[in-house]
Amino acid sequence: MLDPGVEQARTALQKIVDYNIAASETSISQTLAAVSEAKIAILVSFSVTLVLALICGYFPRAGDQPAVAQLLGASM
Repeated sequence: MLDPGVEQARTALQKIVDYNIAASETSISQTLAAVSEAKIAILVSFSVTLVLALICGYFPRAGDQPAVAQLLGASM
């Protein structure tokens, strides 16, 4: 049997270890949630950027077609 002081110290240290384990698990969960949110935000922003690039690339070209046709002397 261990000395009561040593047993109290072991119990106190075990509580600290248990607290640290719980805190690290919580931290890991929060980090994984933040990473998932960041991935979603990146995909959404990429999609919006792609759509805007396609819109901005198409409409100026659609508006320039009659002018280009006049310059070339042909109808497009």
